[in-house]
Amino acid sequence: VEVTTAPETLPVVAQALDEAGLKPDFAEVVQRPASETTLDAEQAEKVVRLIDALEELDDVQDVFTNASLPGEIEATG
Repeated sequence: VEVTTAPETLPVVAQALDEAGLKPDFAEVVQRPASETTLDAEQAEKVVRLIDALEELDDVQDVFTNASLPGEIEATG
């Protein structure tokens, strides 16, 4: 089950879930795109290489994209 809430209410929702005996795997604020861009296989491979390279940098904490990747192509990060 995925629960979505506004970032400012995350602590309240996480506490309510905890008090109800529901232990989430994680509770964090993430960026979700308002729209996605569909990529062909060649474009997707390039984007995945870029995402992987960015995630390897010590100063990078998270990488977000609005790319819709084909099912067989996924970033490894």
